[in-house]
Amino acid sequence: MTWFRRHGSLALVGGSLLFALFLAEVVLRLLGIGYGNAPMVSSSRLHHLHPSQYEYVVHDPAGEYGGYRIYFDGEGYRVPSADTVIPKPKGERRIAFLGDSFTESLEAPWNESFIGQLATANPKVTMRNFGVQSYSPILYLAQARKDLREFAPTDVVLQLYSNDFASDHDYLAKSNSTDLNVLSAVNGDDRSWIINLLRYSYLARLVRKVQLQLDFVLHAPKIAAPFPDQVLANDVESLKERQLSYQTLSLIRQEVTKQNARFYILIIPNKGLSMKGQCCSSDILHEEVREFAQHNNISLIDLGGAFGQHQQQSSLFLGRDIHLAIPGHTTVARSIALALHLQAP
Repeated sequence: MTWFRRHGSLALVGGSLLFALFLAEVVLRLLGIGYGNAPMVSSSRLHHLHPSQYEYVVHDPAGEYGGYRIYFDGEGYRVPSADTVIPKPKGERRIAFLGDSFTESLEAPWNESFIGQLATANPKVTMRNFGVQSYSPILYLAQARKDLREFAPTDVVLQLYSNDFASDHDYLAKSNSTDLNVLSAVNGDDRSWIINLLRYSYLARLVRKVQLQLDFVLHAPKIAAPFPDQVLANDVESLKERQLSYQTLSLIRQEVTKQNARFYILIIPNKGLSMKGQCCSSDILHEEVREFAQHNNISLIDLGGAFGQHQQQSSLFLGRDIHLAIPGHTTVARSIALALHLQAP
């Protein structure tokens, strides 16, 4: 007696289950329901990147944003649509945006992100979003020495955030050289091949969405903890640690200047102060970055002033998530437009 005859019921159940899973995968693909939440792959040059030629429907377990599509191009950077082609340089104005998750802006549909708003208001200007979550100046330096050269920008806008200063020390330890003058790559941590494979299954992505949603419902506090007014220490030792990032920014500025482009920096104001309507005169880090920019003749886009003048500062950030709400994106877009002499949204 063959195995199938002896275990016919088991084989039938198994076959039915496999067919059901296959059918569910097909239906989800036909409906375009491929959820995702900030997917990443390892990179031997830039530590981590988004998957190339990848799209998904973004979801947030807390429900503050989501339901729209995110697109990444062949280089793993966010673009407006799957068929987006970045035109080659032909003398027109070209603006490159370097930054972390605030620049990447996955918490907003493309047209409502600050880069999307600027692109809509200035259709004749080529804009490129090089933002990737958890990036910091060390990685921007590696991007400047390859990605920016290939893009050939006329303007470069670099966004900072408070966690950059600690991240730079971690990335420097994984770079091809601790000498910033020759640094060109930061080796990424290996990521599970199983996760990379499952990422292309719409069914697995749906299961992951449900898992994250359940975890949020079961474990997240009903009221999110308030964001601290200050997130970095201001003692002498901490100031010394931050010099690595400032030194890196100076080298990025030199690289951008060699490429005949204008260089601007901005730093996201403190959320804790904004939620209290107290942004941003007491934001120690914002003032420190301002002084650095003035001392090094670097153009600073003053988000502190723009956020401080907003009548409803608490509306600039999402409630639970640390990132900007749509009014925050609009405020950033208008600040950049003013500094770069662009049409404001």
